[in-house]
Amino acid sequence: MIHLLLDMSNKYLIEFMAFILGMCFVLRWMTYVSSKRNDTYFSTLAREITIAIERDKEENIRIKDIDQYLGKFFNKISDKLPNRSLRFKNDPIENHGKKVMSMEGYLSGRENFVNILKSEEGVFHLQTQPNFSELTQRILGLDPHWSTMFKKVPIDGVSRLIDIMPGLFVVFGVFGTFVGISMALPEIAQIDFNNIDGSGETLSRFVTNTAYAMETSLAGIVFSVLMTVMNALFPIKDMRYRIHKKVETSLQTLWFHVQLSSKAENEIIIVLKSLNETLQKMQAQQDATFITEKKAS
Repeated sequence: MIHLLLDMSNKYLIEFMAFILGMCFVLRWMTYVSSKRNDTYFSTLAREITIAIERDKEENIRIKDIDQYLGKFFNKISDKLPNRSLRFKNDPIENHGKKVMSMEGYLSGRENFVNILKSEEGVFHLQTQPNFSELTQRILGLDPHWSTMFKKVPIDGVSRLIDIMPGLFVVFGVFGTFVGISMALPEIAQIDFNNIDGSGETLSRFVTNTAYAMETSLAGIVFSVLMTVMNALFPIKDMRYRIHKKVETSLQTLWFHVQLSSKAENEIIIVLKSLNETLQKMQAQQDATFITEKKAS
């Protein structure tokens, strides 16, 4: 079994590496395109959140009900976001042939991430500042457009695999070299040095195996360089990190805005309550003084 595996490696290792290189190119390109779409979507999200917050500050809006405010806030944001593969379906029975949005389309469309944000509204009620990095990671992890390709292939896993491929190609090349040499060395034992002319075929196989061993190393180096260049031209990790920071900054800005706006309203209420209690105490003291003076007279 091992001999068969080594023999297959000696014959088809370069072709196998070329196939893997092609697959990596395709996956890298698809991951890059997906990340570019995410960058467009989340950049728009971050921009619209900032614009909406600045507009509320200019209008001096005070938040009385956080849930109600966030509901209206996210609805305004969702109308400005790019579409994300929103799909409609025909329902001839219940809707008389009209096109309606499917639940799958709603959850995977542009509203998807807004719905995820709405599910985390409880965070904005907290008086203690949350860990925004963990919050962002948790929210993004719930978005299928962010975490997977075709809702099945994990993007982070594919990206990590492609990142290590340059090193693996070098390993494959070295492996092929050792396999080729190990297959070539036994040929030396079959050479009849007293009859060199009759050992021409054996020498030819020895040279062929040795040459193939060197070619696998060269192929591994070339494929490694190509993968390194491709990873540099289409960076995925850096792009996803920038997107993560954009979302994290937006959530942090929104949290501080909600806390400051609602706290100002609460402080006014507390002051009014305190003033009302003070007035009631003063009125009670005046009434008591009036009663005492009336009895004394």
